Amino acid sequence: MLEKLKGLLGLARTSTEIGALAAEVDIATLEASLAAARNRRAAALLDGSVENVLDAERQVDVARVNLERGHVMIEEIDRRRVDAEIAERKANFAALRADAQQAVEAAVARIEAEYPSLARKIVELARMAKAADAAALAWNDDWISDPDESTLIDPVGARLGWFDEFATTSPFYEAVSLPPVEDFGGFGDAGRWTTHTKGYVLSDKAHPSSHAKRQMDVGLRWTPEE
Repeated sequence: MLEKLKGLLGLARTSTEIGALAAEVDIATLEASLAAARNRRAAALLDGSVENVLDAERQVDVARVNLERGHVMIEEIDRRRVDAEIAERKANFAALRADAQQAVEAAVARIEAEYPSLARKIVELARMAKAADAAALAWNDDWISDPDESTLIDPVGARLGWFDEFATTSPFYEAVSLPPVEDFGGFGDAGRWTTHTKGYVLSDKAHPSSHAKRQMDVGLRWTPEE
């Protein structure tokens, strides 16, 4: 049995496989074999010949050695299991690091390749929105001074729907992160703008605004992205 276990121990590769071999070492059976050998020796001393006694003693020695080997085998299995667990933890840690490093390298490569042009486009949009808001504000000021049948011009943020959705917002060109638009839920601080519904709850007003009522009826259009 022990010779077979030695062979299996050499084949085992994982800590789980190695640990499972400990159950194969039957210490109880080995102890019973030693006890039986000692009983035979005692009987030989009483009734047997010298040859019988020497043979019985030989069997006791063999049984004792097998039992000691069993204990040593369990200790060796446990030692190798611990070594295997340490090696597995190191390998897993190294693999996790490699995955994390690969993710960083991939992000850096893509950002270096795509971000500059995307940033320029966003800045271009921000400047366009700022100029448009300035033009609208100037016209609205003129209209207030000399109103006619025309209506005031909504700023860019209102036309994008932000004023309908959020009680607290900022102009597009002053957003500190990516604001929401259409099916994009925003990213960063802009995604946490206070909605009219939340503003109504926080303000403790008796009657919600028309914006808050509409949001209560149909729900929010945008869900901030994590």
